[in-house]
Amino acid sequence: MVVEAQVTYRYLVNSEGTRTLQPSMLVSVEVDAGAEAADGMRLRHWIPLNAANFDQLPPEREVAKAIRQMAGELTALRSAPVLDADYSGPVLFTGQASAEMFARVLVPNLSGQRLPLTDQQQAQATRSELVDRMNRPVLPRFLSVFDDPTTQRIGNQELLGHYQVDDQGVPARRVSLIEQGVLKNFLMSRRPAKDMPQSNGHGRSGIPGRETAQIGNLFIQSSEGKTYEDLKQQLIKMCQEENLQYGLLIKALVGDGRSPIGAPVLTYKVYVADGHEELIRGAFAQAIPIRSLRQIEAVGNDAFVTNRLTGSNELPTPTSIVAPSVLLEEVELKRPTGTQQKPALLTHPYFSKN
Repeated sequence: MVVEAQVTYRYLVNSEGTRTLQPSMLVSVEVDAGAEAADGMRLRHWIPLNAANFDQLPPEREVAKAIRQMAGELTALRSAPVLDADYSGPVLFTGQASAEMFARVLVPNLSGQRLPLTDQQQAQATRSELVDRMNRPVLPRFLSVFDDPTTQRIGNQELLGHYQVDDQGVPARRVSLIEQGVLKNFLMSRRPAKDMPQSNGHGRSGIPGRETAQIGNLFIQSSEGKTYEDLKQQLIKMCQEENLQYGLLIKALVGDGRSPIGAPVLTYKVYVADGHEELIRGAFAQAIPIRSLRQIEAVGNDAFVTNRLTGSNELPTPTSIVAPSVLLEEVELKRPTGTQQKPALLTHPYFSKN
């Protein structure tokens, strides 16, 4: 377990007469655990907890309960079967996995900031794939997306992406990005774009002078949310139509630089015959193109909140995503390839019976 706390005082004075002092605190608790299966496969599970102060962290008993649950899941993974064949078909993302998927696939494409002028800087920047789709559908009609840094909490849960003034001195404001599936706006900083010359209060960075257009509190909302059981039955029906014996359900993704959407930790086969769920391991997720989000079949009536830290590890940018479970029409996951490293012949002395 790693616990880090950081206090920052950000002063900003500019020629417009803006003078701000924004003190902030970030508390990060990361519980990381690893195990090795009998065939030598290395497994990892984690619990990230991020908050604006120590009081906003979950109570000790809840953290202890989450750690015990993680240990149980990791133990079950050690004996779970390996994904035995590449998969291409419907996938249901729930809870943390859904929020992480949106963070990896949708969020990078919501910035309308133009690219830097120099070739070297452009090589390090990412152009939104939605930049030419203004006023065109990019999601199903039952989905809308907005960013609202002025919202401090949802229910009894604090949102880490809350702020009053962005890192360039522009007041924060709610921005409607996608309305009934149609792209209506982008997040903007002070770096103008062709048709968007003004900032809308989303210039952010932990490092002064490197501000880019980023989310604060991103909300993905649906007008047609379904229960978990309804989503599961729809997954099974889609698999039946594609003559698949099972569909896949992903409940947790862990940050992994090798995978475009993160590494699936809790992945289950959902069998068409009787609907039972079987935990599997070893699945590697392929990239999900932004255009694939137009083929979202259904979403849940739930709302999972994840507080994430992005950017520099030393001076991160706090963000929040509120997202429902989501059923995608087609996602590719690969089975493990290559030879697994054999497990150690000798047990750790701590576990020796002598």
